[in-house]
Amino acid sequence: MVLIRTSVTVKAVVTEEWRRRLAAEAQETLRRVDSELEKLSFQLKRVLAEGEKTPSAELAALAEKLEEDRGKRQELRSQLLERLKQVARLQPGDLVVQGNTEGLVAVRPGDRWEQVVNTEIVVKDGVVVAVTAGGTERCE
Repeated sequence: MVLIRTSVTVKAVVTEEWRRRLAAEAQETLRRVDSELEKLSFQLKRVLAEGEKTPSAELAALAEKLEEDRGKRQELRSQLLERLKQVARLQPGDLVVQGNTEGLVAVRPGDRWEQVVNTEIVVKDGVVVAVTAGGTERCE
C-alpha cells in the first residue's frame, strides 16, 4: 500500500439556506466593492484636477494606477452580479462545485486508478453527506 496526495473535489447540494448565505456574501462583497469604486473615483478626480494645475509624470502615473484599480473593481463588480444571477437560477438539490482540496488516498495493487484520482466530497448545509471515489459512493 502507498499513500498518495490527490485532488478532491468538494461539491455542495443547493438548499435555500445555501443560496441565501451565498447571495448574502456576494451582496456584502458588492457593497464593499461599490464603496471602493466610489473612493477611487473621488481620488482620481482629485488627482486629475491637481494634474491640470501642475502637470507631472508622478500625477500621471498615479492617475493611471487609480484607473487600473478602478477597472479591476468594475470587473469584480460585474463578476459578482453574474454570480448573483447564477445563484438565483440554481434549483434546490442541484450540485455545484464549491472548490478543491487535497486528500491522502491509500493505493493498493488492483485498485482502479479512476477511483483513486476522482474522489469527491458532497456537502449539504455544512455537513458531509457523501464521499465518492470514481463514481462509487461511500456514505460513512
